[in-house]
Amino acid sequence: MAASEARVLITHCDEDTSAFQRHFLHLRNPVSGKQACYVVGCDGRLQELNWSKQRHTAWFIENSVCADGSLYLATPVDPLFVILPILEQLRMKKGDDMGKFRSLDDIVSVDGYPGYECLRPYLQRSLGIICESREVGEDMFYRLDDSKVLAWLLCKVAKLSEALKSSSGLFSGLHPNELNVYVIKLLGEYLKMDPWVSPICKHLGKKLHRDAEWIRMP
Repeated sequence: MAASEARVLITHCDEDTSAFQRHFLHLRNPVSGKQACYVVGCDGRLQELNWSKQRHTAWFIENSVCADGSLYLATPVDPLFVILPILEQLRMKKGDDMGKFRSLDDIVSVDGYPGYECLRPYLQRSLGIICESREVGEDMFYRLDDSKVLAWLLCKVAKLSEALKSSSGLFSGLHPNELNVYVIKLLGEYLKMDPWVSPICKHLGKKLHRDAEWIRMP
């Protein structure tokens, strides 16, 4: 890659940026449904790729100057957030009908997005966290389970809350309800209000539920 085409990528993997070239992939944003860029790190973890650009910035790379001072930041993301809307769509739930079971092939076969195939190894290990499963012969079939999803999300809220309290004094003095609101807003970057964020708010209390509209704000 020529110096004029160089870009700066920050990731918690120690490999050179060039090692990621064949691991970039496009998946749907779990909230908007629009195309988003992800990268699979050298440790096999899925990372979300974000782009930042400030005015009048440049990078010094070895003996060259990169006039494009933009920054790419790759941060780990749980693939279950990415696959959740796909599972919701595929089960075709209607009223009291809980919907259909789907094979892993069905789940990772998303038109225009071959990158979902890269999630197969992780999904084989983890779909049981949020899905019912049935074994037919040598094949496994999965159907999203709302109660499992809620339990998984509440676990995320608890773990994020504890991590924030222990990582910074800024959060240690927050009332638990205020901290929960903050955490749910963070999760709202990866979850649609309905059917996922609203049940979390309802489960955690009326006061938090009244703050739901604030959580939806960008």
